[in-house]
Amino acid sequence: MNSAVPRNPYIIGRPIDDNDQYLFWGRQSLFWFIEDNLKNKTKVMIVYGQRRIGKSSLLRHIPTSVNLDSFSFVPFDLESYSHKSLGEVLEELAIEILDSLELDSP
Repeated sequence: MNSAVPRNPYIIGRPIDDNDQYLFWGRQSLFWFIEDNLKNKTKVMIVYGQRRIGKSSLLRHIPTSVNLDSFSFVPFDLESYSHKSLGEVLEELAIEILDSLELDSP
């Protein structure tokens, strides 16, 4: 009788990026959900969960896993902005959006 424990397919540690896309599986229904909500003009979607559950990996794969022809995906990690004011955070977010859309700032 073989009592080997199956290997865990998920990586613990760093988020999975495009170079490791072959390791990112089992989330297609989430991408369909995200795409449906974008097409239905849902104003807010929140990704939440326990630490190390795959939130960052999911967010990194949205641009390559969701049909975003009429959307722009602008990643913005709030973790490094905890000491900044709301105005500073919004200014940095605006700059990231302008850069992503290749627009000049006013």
